Amino acid sequence: MPDVSASPPPMFPVGRLGRSLRPLVGGLLAALIGLGAVASPAAGATTWTRNLWVAEAFLYQDPYSNACTAAATMFMLNTIAYRGTGGPGFAWTPYRIKDNEDPSDKRDMTSILAFARKHDTLDAEGRGSDPHGWRNALNFHGWGDAAMRDPSLMPYVDRAYASFDGAVKAAVKAIARRRMPVGLLAWAGRHAYVMTGYAVTGADPSVSSQFTVQAVYLSDPLRADDLVNRKVTIDALRSGGST
Repeated sequence: MPDVSASPPPMFPVGRLGRSLRPLVGGLLAALIGLGAVASPAAGATTWTRNLWVAEAFLYQDPYSNACTAAATMFMLNTIAYRGTGGPGFAWTPYRIKDNEDPSDKRDMTSILAFARKHDTLDAEGRGSDPHGWRNALNFHGWGDAAMRDPSLMPYVDRAYASFDGAVKAAVKAIARRRMPVGLLAWAGRHAYVMTGYAVTGADPSVSSQFTVQAVYLSDPLRADDLVNRKVTIDALRSGGST
C-alpha cells in the first residue's frame, strides 16, 4: 500500500462507492504505451465487452497490510501468463506464494514489495510502494531489467489524467488493445486496484476512441473490501454505489 504521506495528488476524486469500493483514484497506472495507429470510428451503438479475469491468477495481499501493489503485480502478471499475452521477452510464470523463507526466491509477494520499495520515489520510512515502484516491479518481473530501465521497452507505464473520463477510457483502450490488466489507484492514491475488463457502447475500443464506458471489472487485493471480479457501473465508479 503506498505510503500515506507520499501518495500522488488526486486527479479525479470520486465519491464513496459502497462499503467495499473506496473512492477511486489519484491517477492511473499502466495505461500501456505502444498502442499503434487508431482506425476510423465505427458507426452504431454496438456493445463491446471483455474481461481478462482468471480465477487462478488472483491472490489477496493479506496478511500484509502494505502489500497491495505487490499483490496486484502478481495478479496482473499471473493473468498475462495464463492468457499468453505478454509478447516477446515475457518470462513470468504463474506464482502465488506470499512469503517464501528461501532467500533465493525473489518472486514471492514480500520480495516483490521489497523490490518495489527499492525502485520507487518514496522516502525510506515508507511502508508500501508508489506507482513508480509498482510499474518497475511489473516490468522487471515480467520482462526483465531492460524493460524496467528503457522507456522505449516498457510494457507498463504510470500515467495520471486530468479527468475521470479520460483515465477510464485510457484504461479501457489499454485492455482492449494489449489484452493485459490495468492498475488503478484508490483511496486518494493510497491503495491499488486492478481493472481486468469493461463494457462499452459505440465503436470497438481496440481501434477507436468513439465509445462510451458503461461498466468496468475491478478486483481489490484487500480481502476485507470484498471486491473481486466485480462489475461496477460507470455511474457507481464516478459518484457512489456498489454495483
